[in-house]
Amino acid sequence: MKTFALLLASALFCTWPAFAQPNVKPANGLLYPLVSPQEAAHLGETKQLIDLHLRDVTLRQALDELQKQSGVTLDTSRGGDEATLSKHLSLDLKTHSLREACAAILDEADVKGRLEGRNKSGDLKVLFGLEMPQELSVAPQSGLPAFQIHALSLHSSSSKDVSLWKTPSREEESSLNVALRYDVDPQLSVIGSPHWRVTRAEDEKGCSLRGDQSKSGLSEFGFSASSGYDFVMLSGPRSDSRKLAHFDGAAVFVLRTKTQHWEVPDALAAKGATHEFASTQTPLLVTISDARLIGTSLHLNITLEPAQASATLPSLFQSSGSLTQSMRVTDADGHTLGSSGGIVGGKGNKTSAQMDFFLPDTPGSNKTGAQPGPFKLVFDLPTEFVQTEVPFSFSNLPLP
Repeated sequence: MKTFALLLASALFCTWPAFAQPNVKPANGLLYPLVSPQEAAHLGETKQLIDLHLRDVTLRQALDELQKQSGVTLDTSRGGDEATLSKHLSLDLKTHSLREACAAILDEADVKGRLEGRNKSGDLKVLFGLEMPQELSVAPQSGLPAFQIHALSLHSSSSKDVSLWKTPSREEESSLNVALRYDVDPQLSVIGSPHWRVTRAEDEKGCSLRGDQSKSGLSEFGFSASSGYDFVMLSGPRSDSRKLAHFDGAAVFVLRTKTQHWEVPDALAAKGATHEFASTQTPLLVTISDARLIGTSLHLNITLEPAQASATLPSLFQSSGSLTQSMRVTDADGHTLGSSGGIVGGKGNKTSAQMDFFLPDTPGSNKTGAQPGPFKLVFDLPTEFVQTEVPFSFSNLPLP
C-alpha cells in the first residue's frame, strides 16, 4: 500500500531547447496537431552539435563541458560522490544526442549511470550506481524505444456505503489500480504526464475490467516530465479472477515543438524589463518584477500574463512550473547556475514565479572557481506543441 502511494506521488521534470518542426495541423477534436510516435521521436534532434575532444579529464570536467555545449544543467548529486566524479577519461565524439554523449562519457569513465528526467529545479538528473531504478530491469515493459512504459504493480481496493435517505440501501464498490512508469527520451520535451486511454482490460475469463476511464490518472498540463509514475483505474476483478490477461491502450503525450528565446545580458540591472512572446494561442508578456542579491543567491521575481488585457492566460502557464523551467541563469564563464527551485503562484490572469540561483563558489552551485557576474538571464518559452499516441500492451499480469 505504501509503495503504491509513493508511486502515485512521484514526479520528475524536464525542459529542452527548440525542436525540429513537423508540418502538421490540429485534427478535429484534438488540442494539438497529432504526429506518429516515430515522428515524435525525431523531434528531440536539434541543430546544436555536441563536439567533445576530451583528454585525461575527470568525469566532473567532462560533464561540465557537456553542460556548457548543450546549455543543459546536470544534477550529479544522485550517487555522484567525489570518488566517482574524479575518475578520468578521454573521449572524441560528435553527436546531436545529449543522451548518447552522456552515455559515452559514463562508459569511458567505467561508471554505471543514466539520464533520468528532471529535478524540481529543472536540472537533468544523472543517476549513478545503486541510484538506478532497479524495478525497471524486471518489470513488464511495453511502448516504444523513445516512449517506454513499465507496469510496476497492481492494487485492489473496495468500499461499502449505506444510503440513509428514503429507503436505506447498501452499495459496494471495488477497483483495481495499475501503477505505471513512463520513460521518455530526455531529449524530447514532454509537457505534463500522459493521458491514459484503455481499449481493453480483461481477466483470464474474458470479463471486462475497463470501468470508468474518467477516473484514470490525467494531467493535461503541468511540469514538464520526461519520466514519472502514474496510474490507471479499472473495475475491481471478481473474487475468483487470478490474472489481468489483457491490458491494452495508448498513452497520449503532449510535446513542446517550438520555443521563443529572450536573453537579458545583466539580470541584476534588468528590474522592470519586459518582453513579448508570440504564441499560437495568445501573445504572452514576461516582466522581471524584481532582481537582487540575497546572501549567496541571485533572487528573481518573474511575472507572466497575456500581452492583451482581454485575452486569457493559457492553462499551461496558470498553475504549473512551465515558466520556471523555461528560465536559466549563466555566469560570466557561460556556466549555468544551479537553483533551489521556484515558487509559482497565480492570481487572476497572471502567473508569478520566484527563483533563487546559487552564486558561483557557494554550496549548490554547479561551478567552482567561476568568474562573478554579470549574470545572463535566458528564457526559452514554449509556444507550440504536438501530441502523439503511444500504444501499450501487457498480458497475464497477476492480480492481487
